[in-house]
Amino acid sequence: VMADARGVHSWGWNSSGPTGMGEHAEAMTLRRSNRSRLAHSTLYVAAVRKRHGKAITAKPCLDCQPLLKGVGKVVWRDSEGNWKELFRE
Repeated sequence: VMADARGVHSWGWNSSGPTGMGEHAEAMTLRRSNRSRLAHSTLYVAAVRKRHGKAITAKPCLDCQPLLKGVGKVVWRDSEGNWKELFRE
């Protein structure tokens, strides 16, 4: 989910993507987002295991991290359900 002070402006999920070759939720969220709001937005990356409803680690993969360069802040949930901030270079 991508949100800023005015609220949620984009969301995504893992899917086959526009090319049919697969797309991660982070990439879909960026593709669907309002680009003028990215710099002041927070991207929340979280996952819950459907089988038992517990939080699982949802840190953006190394392929997705460069895509997130223009986003103000990226936070993800670890397996304990704690929010961590992704520090980018």
